[in-house]
Amino acid sequence: MSKMPSALEKLPNLRTLDLQNNQISKVCPELRTLTKLTLLNLGNNLLQEVPEEIKYLTSLKNLHLFGNRICRIAAGVLDGLGDLVLLNLNDNQLSSLPPEIGRLQNLTFLSLNHNKLTVIPKEICFLEHLSELHINYNRITRIPEEIRFLQNLQQLSLVRNNIEELPEEVCQLTKLGVLDVAGNVIQIFPAGS
Repeated sequence: MSKMPSALEKLPNLRTLDLQNNQISKVCPELRTLTKLTLLNLGNNLLQEVPEEIKYLTSLKNLHLFGNRICRIAAGVLDGLGDLVLLNLNDNQLSSLPPEIGRLQNLTFLSLNHNKLTVIPKEICFLEHLSELHINYNRITRIPEEIRFLQNLQQLSLVRNNIEELPEEVCQLTKLGVLDVAGNVIQIFPAGS
């Protein structure tokens, strides 16, 4: 399937829409009418950006956009997603994230593996409900000191980046159960290590 069926607007009570493993390069405008949708899976398609129509899906809790060709997230696209708890953007071409990512205050799971990120945006560090953060196989060089604000973080995975220092602030994450920084170039560890 290369085009989303525009007849979707005839399904106003749709809660789950799984369109993964297709050839979709653009979503239909009618997607915005599915306001009861709680799960949208557009993984493994041909999208080059996060569709603007997504901001109208105000009930969305799980959004899967992995395995596309997304290289940017336009400003405002995430604005209506205040209820989102899971965002999977693995296997894309992202080199940055918009500041609006910090507005996803109910987010508990964020996965950005296999992208081109060089920094962890500080805005992510203020997602107070975040319990899992995965940014493996990117180009991250440092962990920001603001990481200490992720007080509900239970899993932090930064495998295969270019991190040289494990900052002291990581030790302030008292709920952290898994810290995976394998395959980096860490030379400096927190004092007392």
